[in-house]
Amino acid sequence: MVEHYGEWAFDNPKFLILNLAVGGAYPFKTNGVEEPYNGLPASTVDLIKEGKAEVLVDWVLITQKNKQN
Repeated sequence: MVEHYGEWAFDNPKFLILNLAVGGAYPFKTNGVEEPYNGLPASTVDLIKEGKAEVLVDWVLITQKNKQN
């Protein structure tokens, strides 16, 4: 069927991007830190500037909705 319809859209590598976006009311509403940035203590800002900040992900669950006819 590939010869007739072309390659299937899912026959290639996929990538999952996990983004830890902070901002708005988080994490300020949780930790109350105001300096140097809302919610980010100086030690965290320093790690980010040095390129040493890490996000460790334990697991990711990917699901698919059932198709409804």
